[in-house]
Amino acid sequence: MRHAKEFNDRLTYMHLNPVRRGLVAKPEQWRWSSCQNFGLEQKARAPCPIEIDHVLLPASYRG
Repeated sequence: MRHAKEFNDRLTYMHLNPVRRGLVAKPEQWRWSSCQNFGLEQKARAPCPIEIDHVLLPASYRG
């Protein structure tokens, strides 16, 4: 990724794929999505089976 916008665009594209395919209504409903890791509340992040290292995200990322 060259900049935070490109990172955000690609991440959003990935998170919306199950919705576009009609597998779920919202990205957070897809069990194997990492989108829950980008929420601000711990209770939303807790059930997600995929952990993300938030330290490595760009400082300007506001997902």
